[in-house]
Parts: sequence; C-alpha cells; structure tokens
Amino acid sequence: MNLKFGKIGLGTHPFSNVFGRINETEVKKIVYKYLDLGGKYIHTAPYYKGVDPILKKVLKEVPRNSYYLGTLCLKDRQGLKSGKYDAIIEQCEDSLMELGVDHLDLLMPSSARGSDAPYAETMGALVDLKKQGKIRSIGVCNVNLEQLKEFNKNGDVSFVQNRFSFIDRSFSQEFIDYCEANQIFFIPYNVIEWGLLTNKILKGINLKNDDFRKKLSIMFNEEPLSVLTDWALNYLKPIANKYQTSIEAMAICWVMNQKQVSTPVIGATKTEQLVSSMQALNLEHPSEIINQLERVYSILVETVQRQKGLQLNQFIRNSYELWGTGATKH
Repeated sequence: MNLKFGKIGLGTHPFSNVFGRINETEVKKIVYKYLDLGGKYIHTAPYYKGVDPILKKVLKEVPRNSYYLGTLCLKDRQGLKSGKYDAIIEQCEDSLMELGVDHLDLLMPSSARGSDAPYAETMGALVDLKKQGKIRSIGVCNVNLEQLKEFNKNGDVSFVQNRFSFIDRSFSQEFIDYCEANQIFFIPYNVIEWGLLTNKILKGINLKNDDFRKKLSIMFNEEPLSVLTDWALNYLKPIANKYQTSIEAMAICWVMNQKQVSTPVIGATKTEQLVSSMQALNLEHPSEIINQLERVYSILVETVQRQKGLQLNQFIRNSYELWGTGATKH
C-alpha cells in the first residue's frame, strides 16, 4: 500500500466559502491542527476561489518537508479548460507561484472531459514537469477506466482521485483490478458525502442560503434525505455509540481500509469537525466496525431497492453533472 501522503488528507474546497463564510483565521487553525494531528497531505485547486493565497501564508510558517501538497490542472484559475502542453506547463508554474513553493508533490488533470488536447499531449507536459523536478508524482482526477488507461499508456500515473464513499461505491472491480496491476492508488474525495455521513445528520441538516449544497437537489431534497436520516438514526448511531466515536470517523475508517486506497481527503470548516474526522486514525476494533458497517449498508441497499425501485448509487448520485465530471461508474 502506498501511504506516502499519510492515511488522511486535508481538502481545501470548504475554504472557498462553498458551505458558507469561513475566515482566514479559522482556515489557519484548521490547517495547523491537521498538521499537529499527524496529517501530511494537503489538496487544493487553482479554481478554489481565494484558497491558494491563504495556504501560501499558512504553509510558509511550516517546514516544506513536513507536508505534501497536491493540486489540479487542466482547469485554470479563471475556470478555463485546456489540456494542451503549454497550458499545463503554465498552470503548474502559476500554482507554484501562488502557493509559494518550488515543487508540487502531486499534480492531476481535474477531469478528462472538455479538454482540447489528446491524452498524450497532456501527459507529455506532466512527464516533463516531473523530469524537471517541479512535480514529484502524477495523478488523474474524475476518470473512468477507459480514460485512466489512456492517461496511463506509458505507466506514468501513480494516483487516481475520484469520488468514493461508504454509500457511493463507484469503483468497479475491473477498475480496482487495473489499478492494482499497475500500482495505481486511490485518493478518494467526498468520503463523508457532503456531510451526510456525519453526526450532523442525526440532528437534521439545515443548509444556509449561501451553501452550494442547496444546488444538489437530488441528494438534499426531502426524499433521499429522509431515507438516509432514518437509516443513520436506526443503524449508524448505535454502532457509533457502541464504539464511542462519530459517524464521520467510521465512514472515513471504512474508506481507509478499502483495497488500493492511499489517502482519503476530508474537509472541514471548523477545527472540531476536523478533530472528529481524524478520530478515524485511532479507532479501536476497526475490523469489527467495518463488518458492522457492511451489515447496515446492505440494509440501506435493500431499503432503497424495495421502497424506491432504485440501485443505491442511482438514488444518491448528485454532483457529477453539476461539476462537469460526468462519470457514474468507474
């Protein structure tokens, strides 16, 4: 298993105010707390509005060898997409400057859709950047198996960052087998399903007007939310109580222990949320917890099939079209 980046990564998307306003002081507290708790990998993107300048301020206060830094390319800071050789080089240089570092530990095209260049041209730029020492590893993001194979024709891909969670198991066995055979490891994101796989669901989720999750009508409309809330109250809460932990810690623990998973990425807007999620690193009896989660997952699958006539992924799937990533089964 490739644990180069540590067992849990910190995603910075929440720092761009997508869930409501978060100030620079709180961002600094979260990042420093993450590093204090043993975290190593920080993920960002040029189009996470306002995030990179704050990260630059935060990270200049800590030794460069104490953390790993990954970001995305293909979609630039203005939201324009290009996978052409010169564009990828320029995007990398821009990220280095905006983050105030001399190298990136991981650089990934943000998707395979909407690119104006062949896979080989995009990969050629990434390989050259690696040869120059400006990036250390190459990954790809939001890809299906066919796209991954195109990116990896010369064996240069080390990581895949795709959506994956306890209730949204989007990696097919064929996808996993290919990655295992080619020593490619997963950096899953959205592992707590926009906050639905957290203790918040037990109290009822009330979104603020400026929370972008209001746009995710499929996931957050009354019907799916009601089914998931009832399931969490009846099945997840008792397990969390038994092991004296949180739903989010259990959900993250499950992902951490799946085949080919390297470093699941989590987000937070408060230090308390981060601390609760990082409990996943120190759960007692993780195998027992995972076995019980598998049991209650089967109950959710059966409930959705019986009541709604849908597969679970169809029932909860939401944001791929919103973000333009398109893929549904990898």
